[in-house]
Amino acid sequence: MARSADALPVNRYDVRHHTPLEGPDVLTTSRMARILATGALLSLVSIDGQPVAAQTVTTASRTAYAGTVDGPGNPVPPACSDGVVKDDGSVETGWGWVPSVLSGEYVQVFDRSEFSSPGVASVCICWLRTRPDDSIDFDVVFYRDDVALPGQPEAMPFAVVPAHASGVPLGIVGQFYEVDVSNVELPPGTVYIGPRWDASVDQFFFVCADTTPSTPFTNVFFIDDRAKGEWANIAETNDPIFAAHRAILVRPVPRPAYAVEIPVLGRWPSLLLVTLLGLAGAFIIRWMR
Repeated sequence: MARSADALPVNRYDVRHHTPLEGPDVLTTSRMARILATGALLSLVSIDGQPVAAQTVTTASRTAYAGTVDGPGNPVPPACSDGVVKDDGSVETGWGWVPSVLSGEYVQVFDRSEFSSPGVASVCICWLRTRPDDSIDFDVVFYRDDVALPGQPEAMPFAVVPAHASGVPLGIVGQFYEVDVSNVELPPGTVYIGPRWDASVDQFFFVCADTTPSTPFTNVFFIDDRAKGEWANIAETNDPIFAAHRAILVRPVPRPAYAVEIPVLGRWPSLLLVTLLGLAGAFIIRWMR
């Protein structure tokens, strides 16, 4: 099949130290080496060679680090507007992973009752980047809310759809990429949908995030390959990089719920049908006597 383009609460994610870097600063290779050597990872990076005004270094108690980029709210070209939309259509930041992560996931919470049918036609995911490489391979993953859901080590997706996105815009200018997932059927109850990618190969890509205060909050769970099966979620993490989070720009689109059409006869065909049925009934009664 051709692909277009490309919870449970967890309390163990305890961020111990947050050290803001004040003033303009540009990330350099030597500085990155010093940061990595001390176990601190830069979550904000320079965009298109220009310095970011304020950057944040985060040291966590475990080695699952999320990266972010920040900027003014920018409208994203509309896509999947007929889907289940949690965001307001603008991107203010993005959630990503540092380049040492081999497999990182962000999955947003949805409920089956929000969908007009159990089938999913496609999923639109908004991407942005901060480095020259403009294409990314990723998977769209689906989890269900049962004995193996985000928050438990044995959590496994019930569906995985590989995809590719090219021409991802640079900076805080997101773009949606629609992925055909037409073979996916959703179970009843809560489901979790989002991207998974290898940040060691596709570095400094970010799933677009909405931080507009008026947008209703939607929880997102995240995990990487070093977390030993321990999911974290934005609602309960005390990592300040997620403090303004409202939603990620992930929009699943239900397949149309086709109605069964019952033919309706006109006036005269209806009278003819009633007459024929009456005659047939009278004949059967006389024959049975």
